Amino acid sequence: MTKDTRMGQDKANIKEWLQRYCPGYKKALTRENIVPYVLNDRIFPTKEAKDRRFREVASELIHDGDVASSNTRGYWSVPIYTKDGNEIKAVLSCHQERKAKALSLIADCDKIIKNFEDRLLTITQGQKEF
Repeated sequence: MTKDTRMGQDKANIKEWLQRYCPGYKKALTRENIVPYVLNDRIFPTKEAKDRRFREVASELIHDGDVASSNTRGYWSVPIYTKDGNEIKAVLSCHQERKAKALSLIADCDKIIKNFEDRLLTITQGQKEF
């Protein structure tokens, strides 16, 4: 079985489980309350490995827009259709959190890149760095 096939099966299983037990932000659950019940058809060497796999698959589902997560709420299945303004605000907040984390990561990368570019420039100009 290929890695892509396994990812597709895991995504489908987790998505179905979240749709059943975590429909909407009001029924969001934390990883600790989800991981023991999903991916049980697989054998993992440790609990941490199963948790890592869940986070990997959940990240894909969030990227696809099927699932949302929040530091304060947990994970939940995003309804296909809703008139609940609070649901939409919760999903919007989720993606704003993800955007803030991504922008922070990019800013950190920019600092590191600048630092190493300066080092390279110093070395290529034959100057000694203190």
